[in-house]
Amino acid sequence: MTDVFSLESYDDLPYDSRPIAYTHVESLASRGLAYGLKPPDPAHCRVLELGCASGGNLIPQAITHPNTHFTGLDLSVEQVRAGQARIKKLGLSNLVLEHGDIMAMPDSIGPFDYIIVHGVFSWVPQGVREKILRVCQHALSTNGVAFISYNCLPGFHIRAITREILLHRIQATQSPRDRLTKARQVLEEMAAFLSGRTDPNSQALMTEVRHLQQARDSYLYHEYLETENQPFSFGAFHTLVEQHGLSFLGEADLSSLDLASPALGQTLAAAGSNPVDVEQWFDGLTMRPFRQSLLCRKDVPRERSLSALSELYWQGELIRDDTDPAGCSWSSAEGKSLNVTDPLLTQVLERLAVAFPGALQLSKLLDELDDKLEASTLLSWLVALWQAGLLRALTAAPAFAGEVRTSLAPLAELELAEGQDFLSSLATHAPLELDEFSTSLLRTLPVANDFGALVTLVDTSLQQSSEVLARIGLTGMPVDRRRAMIAANAERLLNLFARHGVLAGS
Repeated sequence: MTDVFSLESYDDLPYDSRPIAYTHVESLASRGLAYGLKPPDPAHCRVLELGCASGGNLIPQAITHPNTHFTGLDLSVEQVRAGQARIKKLGLSNLVLEHGDIMAMPDSIGPFDYIIVHGVFSWVPQGVREKILRVCQHALSTNGVAFISYNCLPGFHIRAITREILLHRIQATQSPRDRLTKARQVLEEMAAFLSGRTDPNSQALMTEVRHLQQARDSYLYHEYLETENQPFSFGAFHTLVEQHGLSFLGEADLSSLDLASPALGQTLAAAGSNPVDVEQWFDGLTMRPFRQSLLCRKDVPRERSLSALSELYWQGELIRDDTDPAGCSWSSAEGKSLNVTDPLLTQVLERLAVAFPGALQLSKLLDELDDKLEASTLLSWLVALWQAGLLRALTAAPAFAGEVRTSLAPLAELELAEGQDFLSSLATHAPLELDEFSTSLLRTLPVANDFGALVTLVDTSLQQSSEVLARIGLTGMPVDRRRAMIAANAERLLNLFARHGVLAGS
């Protein structure tokens, strides 16, 4: 593809290129299955990402799916170069990143089994949006799934107000870095003005301001300060999709109305509302500001069936609350919580927790339960936990076991060396945020001969900054107690990182 120019604001202020769990090829396949498709095998397919940045979303997938071919396209030459350099260092032959313009893509490109368009659709001109849908129309394979995220109405209105205030105060001619600095100053002024005000409008705006004050620079700039940011009602998006020979499958977030609230949908349908009206009405009730919609070809037959999910593998990074005397409180690594009193469901959660990062099929779980349980009942439980965000559904067993933890895995080593403040999980395709302690631990790991030496080296490293010691609560502790705490946290983190593929054999 011929490159004409680069996107200057993304060269100057690169987008924070991260793994996005909903766009993982396994997530797209399992959701396609839930919505009635017979999606292509994620282990042997073709994937296209438009707006791939430096490949942070594709590189981990290319590592775990060596027989799937990934292609990424982005208009920022600097981000693509950075991604290409990382791909070369990792020796990946199944991933290609290209610098190019979506508008220059031939409609006949492909076919691709999965197409990912995250953080692009609302942020480009109308002509580019039309081109994206044409590419999906022509390039998507028969049972393929396309993922498109966009800002949606009416929930985006509160964000739009904040964006308008920021743009009004910031000169368009300034460099991206200068505009970002000014935006931070304006947010401080807004917070000072809104502080103490109790009317609902001020409180809603203050919530948004506080959120942006904690947001990453790349998010603040590219979400709020770029020229283009077009939100859509679901109805308007649905019309565009239908005009391009595509159909709405459902949301990547399974907790949405389509699966989680069938009774409400039936009530509205009985009152004469069509599915599009139901989705739009639900957006209004929840003030949803952002959608992650899944699409398929309009002519593809779909048939939803719970039994179609019976061969999936179920994965859960589940944690039991040891402080709960009854042992009923569970949570996921993402903070989703669940209170369980049924002894059989408790056993299911225990089996899944022990198996992580592995995953178990329905038949395996049934065999391991102490008492008999109908397969249909267990499958309903698993699907409900999936919808609630406590489980992942996979079409195949995970690629690695996660038990080896002697050194940094190649991707993690690169990410750490390049100064990232997160590492990519190969188990869940989510970013693992790093703080000063975990960063010091991982940087020290390659030079430590044994665990005792590791603890000593981490302690020495942390002692060099009184501010870091204060932030992690180690200031003023006796040496023995401090090192005991470092050892306990190091053991916990090494086990965590091993389960996520950050650590591997030497």
